[in-house]
Formats: sequence, C-alpha cells, structure tokens
Amino acid sequence: MTMLTNRRAALQTFGLSLAVTGTGMSGPLSGRAHAATAATKRREIAESVITGRKSGADMARLYNISQPTVSRIVAAHRLQSP
Repeated sequence: MTMLTNRRAALQTFGLSLAVTGTGMSGPLSGRAHAATAATKRREIAESVITGRKSGADMARLYNISQPTVSRIVAAHRLQSP
C-alpha cells in the first residue's frame, strides 16, 4: 500500500475523505496523528481519559495516534469545558 492509500483508509475510518482534508502529504493534516481530528472522536478521546475509563496510552493505541496527541486533545477539551 502506498502512503496515500494508507491515509485514505485511515480517514475513511473516521468518516472523512481526502476531498475534505486536502490531498497534500505535508502540512497540518498529514500523518497518523491527525486522523482523529473529527470533533466527535476528539471528544470521545478526551472524555475517556478524563473519566478514567481508558488511559491516554490506551486511547493512543485505539486510535493509532501518538500519546502527545492524546495529551493535546485532553488539554484542549479541559480548556473548552466549563
């Protein structure tokens, strides 16, 4: 599989398409770390970690993203939550 094919498969997992995210392989939407940018997935990741249902490492493995990305998602969610 090519890098573009892998990216397409990862995006389809989250209901996204290359038409929505752009087709370039560099920039803010490239790589695995940005496959979980859909708002509902980000909220699910943050809430699972904050409530203690899953650890950050578990969520990183589940969504195939890095642990620092999970930390950023959780931090952003905490700032937005009342």
